[in-house]
Amino acid sequence: MQNIRLFIPLILFSTTFLFGQTVTPVPVQISERIENIGGTYYHLHTVEKGQTMYSITRVYQVTSGEIKRTIDKPDIQIDEILMIPMSVKRLQALKKSGLLPEEKPEPNIPKTVPENSDVIILKEFTNPPKTTLNVALMLPLHLNEVDQIRINSRDNVPPRSFRFLSFYEGATLAAQAFEAENVKINVHVFDVTDDENTAVNLISSGKLNRMDIIVGPFHLRSFRLMSDFAKQQGIFIINPISERDDILVDNPYVIKINPSERNQLNAFLRYITKDKTKQQILIVSNDSLPNEKERSEQARLFFEMHYRDFYTPVFVDISKDRFQAFNNLLSNTKRNAIIYLSNNPAFVTEILTQVPKRENSVEDVLYSLNRLSQFDFTEIQYLRDLQTHYTTPFFVDHDSERVRDFERLFFETYQTIPDNNAYMGYDVMNFVLTMLNLGNTNYGNYLETKTFKGLHNSIRLKRADPTQGLENQETNILKIENFRFQRVNNSYGKTN
Repeated sequence: MQNIRLFIPLILFSTTFLFGQTVTPVPVQISERIENIGGTYYHLHTVEKGQTMYSITRVYQVTSGEIKRTIDKPDIQIDEILMIPMSVKRLQALKKSGLLPEEKPEPNIPKTVPENSDVIILKEFTNPPKTTLNVALMLPLHLNEVDQIRINSRDNVPPRSFRFLSFYEGATLAAQAFEAENVKINVHVFDVTDDENTAVNLISSGKLNRMDIIVGPFHLRSFRLMSDFAKQQGIFIINPISERDDILVDNPYVIKINPSERNQLNAFLRYITKDKTKQQILIVSNDSLPNEKERSEQARLFFEMHYRDFYTPVFVDISKDRFQAFNNLLSNTKRNAIIYLSNNPAFVTEILTQVPKRENSVEDVLYSLNRLSQFDFTEIQYLRDLQTHYTTPFFVDHDSERVRDFERLFFETYQTIPDNNAYMGYDVMNFVLTMLNLGNTNYGNYLETKTFKGLHNSIRLKRADPTQGLENQETNILKIENFRFQRVNNSYGKTN
């Protein structure tokens, strides 16, 4: 435990925004010295007095991270020769003119280099693991409110300063586990709240410049600011809780742990159709709502692309006739697989009253995107009778030996039972340190080849395209059995 350093710095108020400043660039000329090294074309730029990393990146239209991956130190120096990846546009122009040089053997540079400057694709790591890892952990601790906490308050709602404390505690246990592998972990804890000024001030302070990875912030506005900074610096940044797709747009350094609703629905559809069972599929949605209509179209496209000759789903729009015709659509000879796409749990109750009890061996199944925690116990009884399945990005199997071991360790350490944030903190930090230790931070495409097994979900990352961030593709599919929720899409792994 002596090797693990936990820092909780105080964020001082400041109005300076480091990467938002307007800087007058020192004149930089694009170098005409071009070489083909290892199949990639580079400008060889000699740093002159007065030139900065910022002014060079502006002229060459690359990120500082792309340049830093070709040098073995944090800063550039006068007379240093930089290998700057050539932009696609300039490469195409030189190809047409026939001015590109022949390929030369690749030198022994310390880090891998992107293939071009417009699309950032990091290659698999080649360096040995690092012995010291710097992780920035950004939690909404609200330290400025600690002195306002009333110890004897009867309010059941925990103070904001305590809500994510268990995430920190779980993350700490994961960091301590890596101590046995002779890896020195510096976890720098920062108080970054929903107030954007806390993110702005932290960026301005320069305390993040030597971080290997950033975890958080948890609030959307602060995360957007920090992800812009991470992209500019070439640092991977993890969002542990958001399911939003848009945080991945135009930033290949974002890692989203929770799968989006779109990915959860795709996982659901793959699970429903995986055994090619002859069944009638009814897809129920309220198409007067844009989000539900979008889900319905997603399901329609899925079946057209993968099961056009096998399934002909029946689409039920409850905004038109409610459930008047629903009962007539049910098959009397085959199992009905009812896929419920609405966010309104009240409609599930109506579905339950519409599906008749079977006298034969055919059992209907209800698949719902709703969380079953929205229903009371009486409804749960009906949901069990319909073999209800539902998706969730978070599920902890308390019968698992790994979970029980963690719960014992957590209780021995903190004398309390772990909550959901504790499991999440442990999984995210375990994932971060495993990948940093194996990949030495150059693990862009490498991450897409591995599946990390966590306590609450697996993590299997994929990009929609090379310009986007990495999103977890794994989701839990649960079913009620013996009045308990059970994971049915394997303990870990893909649903197809």
